[in-house]
Amino acid sequence: MKSHYDVVILGAGHNGLVAASYLGKAGLSVLLLEKNDYIGGATTSQKVFPDYDARLSRYSYLVSLFPEKIIRDLGLNLKAKPIVHGNGDVSIELNLQVRSLTGSTTNGQPIISNREYQGSINLKDGEPAAVAGQVSLTEQRSLSGIPGLGQIPGLNQVMVSNSKSAQNDELLIVITPHVLSNTTRSTEEIWITAK
Repeated sequence: MKSHYDVVILGAGHNGLVAASYLGKAGLSVLLLEKNDYIGGATTSQKVFPDYDARLSRYSYLVSLFPEKIIRDLGLNLKAKPIVHGNGDVSIELNLQVRSLTGSTTNGQPIISNREYQGSINLKDGEPAAVAGQVSLTEQRSLSGIPGLGQIPGLNQVMVSNSKSAQNDELLIVITPHVLSNTTRSTEEIWITAK
């Protein structure tokens, strides 16, 4: 953890996560603090009734109505198709797309980076899985000063400045399926006889 941040956001609910994403994309260093052991605020699925193992989201429907502009600005599109098997296992087909503005050409045309992941995960009920990866690594080096003086020993320390910066963006998505109802279905034998 660093000792200095440009912005500190208290609360990792959907508003805090979106704000942190916008500020991070703008180049600011952001510290996001959350008192709970989970992020997402009201968008998460929580056990509401103590005697019944059903997890409900208090706010996910309204978050699904996020303005399209925010979804486009964030550049993240995740589609998950769960399939519950008879033994309670869950297969999840994932399609993840990350799009971002990575720079511009010399004539000002934007360069858009597109990354996509497609795959599937098989999990038990309540078993978490992490989909992680390095989204981008940007390294920039610059040299400024009077041309030619950088080659002369002694003068190169005074007349030329070198700088190097690196930015590493990573993405971590944790998926935990919860099967709300998994009744065992048994088909009774049916006998057909001719009369």
